[in-house]
Amino acid sequence: MTLFALAFFVAADPASVVRGYLDALRSLDSAKMNGFLAERTANADMRAFERGTHTRWSWKIRSIDGGEVVVDETESNDFYDALGVGKRLQTCVFTVRDGKIVRSDVSGMRHVRGNYREAYARFLEWLKMQPDVDDSRLLRDGDLRFTAESARAIKPWLKKYASRRSG
Repeated sequence: MTLFALAFFVAADPASVVRGYLDALRSLDSAKMNGFLAERTANADMRAFERGTHTRWSWKIRSIDGGEVVVDETESNDFYDALGVGKRLQTCVFTVRDGKIVRSDVSGMRHVRGNYREAYARFLEWLKMQPDVDDSRLLRDGDLRFTAESARAIKPWLKKYASRRSG
């Protein structure tokens, strides 16, 4: 078997493909993540937000069945900490065909402390009530933006909200 054929065989292995994708996610490298995706693209803005809020991803492959790879993922960051919900835990089923991820289904999304949607809604309501928050870097159409720019702009607000929440 030639080296090229061997490299293609290893790269086409579903577990190797998913590991490559998850390693790129761990390093928040959306361009590298895209190399493992068939038709979708990784959200570069979200990865930039995650970098700005010190996101850390970890994962463990739970099972492999043909082209389906089941992974338990953990995400932690300053944003979740400020909301008071802590780490996010979720399970993702990746479907791999022809060496690319063609589908990913997330289930069992939960946080170690509290309900994210409720905590996010309380934070957003609080943020909108702040007198000096008219900042297009943070909000668009009444919702929080998730970009590098918004991550920089939100840091003081997260600190203020977290200290208010814990105080």
